Amino acid sequence: MITVALLIGGMLAGGANGRAATPGEVTVFEAAAVRGNALLAPMDARRTGLGEAFVAAGDDGSAAGNPAGLGQVTRPGVFGSYHRAGSAYNATHAGVAVPLGPGTLAAGFSYFDLGRPDLRDADGWGLSPQSFYDYALFLGWGMANPGWTGIPGWMGVSVEAVQEGVGGAAEAVTFGEVVPLGDKLKAGVMVEHLGVKLDGYALPSAGRIGAVYQVAPTLDGAVDVRYGFTDRQTDLAVGFEAFRDRALQLRAGYRVQSPSLGAGSMAGLSFGVGARWKGFHLDYAFQSYGDIGSGQFVTLGWGGR
Repeated sequence: MITVALLIGGMLAGGANGRAATPGEVTVFEAAAVRGNALLAPMDARRTGLGEAFVAAGDDGSAAGNPAGLGQVTRPGVFGSYHRAGSAYNATHAGVAVPLGPGTLAAGFSYFDLGRPDLRDADGWGLSPQSFYDYALFLGWGMANPGWTGIPGWMGVSVEAVQEGVGGAAEAVTFGEVVPLGDKLKAGVMVEHLGVKLDGYALPSAGRIGAVYQVAPTLDGAVDVRYGFTDRQTDLAVGFEAFRDRALQLRAGYRVQSPSLGAGSMAGLSFGVGARWKGFHLDYAFQSYGDIGSGQFVTLGWGGR
């Protein structure tokens, strides 16, 4: 058996139980039974800066977030992101959103370069280094809730496909809903990455609920709770964003993860800043993975909100 040793990547294998992870979403799985962890990675720096508390706060063209956020997009937009963690891992993301008829259609692409990890056989002998990569495609649709439902807010759905350098291909679907509860509060719910189990592999499916509240005229607070249907883990994420609709935004967030990960208390802490000018937006985020290391995220986009 070959053991693939990745410091930060899509999979850590080598026993009955292992850690399958992508930076920003470090979760314990049975490594031999999970595929599609690339679906967990955030596509933009704003979501990362908020500690990934995005279920109710997302209102942009990222089909990889809550697709219900697409229903709030009123003009075309494009974005591109670059994410680097340590010396081995880097990811590139791109997306486009176009209002079309009663809703908004969005498409996105993610490419993950997992570097050239050490490869060893069952006896511990080193093998020739190989490059590993994953990529994922997203297609999402969001719109306002139909009037006949009597429920204000937005709904959305996205279909996803992932190809792993190790593990093969998989497809999934995500559903989301965002409902305003007054002038200052929005609630969101999402069921993500549902797919058919193939050849003993399951997707990292989960349910999320969240809310965003306008704490002050220039400050929003967001909270998310995630329960993994595959890993049986519960995560809590909180985030704050100041000056949301002005030229400058400041962000901070924290994801409370299972202590069994052993990544340290600083894992999940994030900070970010964003700037807007004439329809363009530039966002940066720093995220700590605790003892594993840290990552930096940059997003450049136009329109889309």
